[in-house]
Amino acid sequence: MKKNQLIYTFIALVLLVTSCSDDDQDTSKEFRFLEFTHDVVLPSLSSREITFHAIDFDTNINNWELSLSDGTKEIPATLTKVEKTRFGWTGVTSRLQLIYVEIPALGIGDYTLTIKNNRTDQLYSDIFLIRSERFTSITSPVIASYSLGDTSGVVQDHLYFQNLQYAVDEGIVLNGIQRVLLETKETLNTTTLTHEVIEGNKELRFTIPLDTAVGSYYLAIEYNNGLRTYFAKDITVVEQQLPVLESVNKENFVEGDTLQLKGKNFRYRVDGTLLPTNGLNTVAVDTELVFRDRNRDFRYTFLGFKEAENFEDINAQGTELIFKIPNKVDSFMFTDDDETYFEGEVFVRSAGYESEPLPIRIEY
Repeated sequence: MKKNQLIYTFIALVLLVTSCSDDDQDTSKEFRFLEFTHDVVLPSLSSREITFHAIDFDTNINNWELSLSDGTKEIPATLTKVEKTRFGWTGVTSRLQLIYVEIPALGIGDYTLTIKNNRTDQLYSDIFLIRSERFTSITSPVIASYSLGDTSGVVQDHLYFQNLQYAVDEGIVLNGIQRVLLETKETLNTTTLTHEVIEGNKELRFTIPLDTAVGSYYLAIEYNNGLRTYFAKDITVVEQQLPVLESVNKENFVEGDTLQLKGKNFRYRVDGTLLPTNGLNTVAVDTELVFRDRNRDFRYTFLGFKEAENFEDINAQGTELIFKIPNKVDSFMFTDDDETYFEGEVFVRSAGYESEPLPIRIEY
């Protein structure tokens, strides 16, 4: 009987050690901070929660030590919840997590959140702003999103391209705007952007200058009275990549022919190292082949995802594009009312940038 008891005790100890080892392994990974849900938040008269996304974040709340700093003093912060979302990435075993942190009532300022794992001694810090006013919508000429998790009802992350124009048509006062500013995240140094207020459309338009360094910024609108309103998310500025159309295989086509364009930058290449999701996913930017005659534009889209049916119609180097001229019954490109021909020009549009056009004629 004693022998059996010893065996059972040994098995129990093995199970306990194995369980502890598995738990050890699960909770001692290095986590990866991705981004705050909002980089700019409003002041509050009471304590409230802020959230950020991460992966491999230890779910044992007791293993963490968090603090805030406004640059002059330390402020307590409390980790309250680690939530595993249903979102992930192909080829990545880790799920996206949403982390909740309770902070006290805070006034306007720049705050550094410091996160320390007491098991691994891993330390990470990031900054968020508290500002008196903010807005949550910017209209972009290019859809290039790298938002995380459930994007319904939240401010989304988009790429912002040098030398393109953007618009704000809600959430701000248009009267009295003096400047539109970019503030670098690291130093908060400011750059003034060219802007105009369009009274008829009731919107503010601004352009990211071509010489803006790639990287992360806060975007602010400053009024004549000195007050500023900030966009709720930091923005990532990426470089201009102009498509260049060097040649077309011929000028006159008939239905069913293959159009072959050669040049460069037919597909925009996003520098993933600028994004919090680097290595987890890629941001796809679509390309358009545009046929323009005296009446209008006709556009064909080449999606930026590898799974797209026509993805390989642009080669991997982005230097060649192939397009089959549709038969008359499948086409919508006609210059004349009798639908017998198209005559105009063709060019490539990628990430909002357009190549110089070349002449083309199609007979049906």
